[in-house]
Amino acid sequence: MSSDTYLTPPEAAAYLRTSPSTLAKRRLYGGGPAFTRIGRAIRYHREDLDVWMAGRRVRSTSEQPKTDPQLQIASAPRGRGELP
Repeated sequence: MSSDTYLTPPEAAAYLRTSPSTLAKRRLYGGGPAFTRIGRAIRYHREDLDVWMAGRRVRSTSEQPKTDPQLQIASAPRGRGELP
């Protein structure tokens, strides 16, 4: 297995065309791609990123990904002042 299949958070964010902070929030609140923690270092396997993206595929904007239960929790209406 080649070491280039593991990406740092900035590399993974660039691969997904999102921001590193979006990935950090998904790690904290859930709903993001699988990752590996090595001490304090975070690494993403490229295949896990591809699987996560494939699971988020929908046919309309009103659809929610079927494989992402965290998205359904996060999109539920909240009371004023509640944190995710």
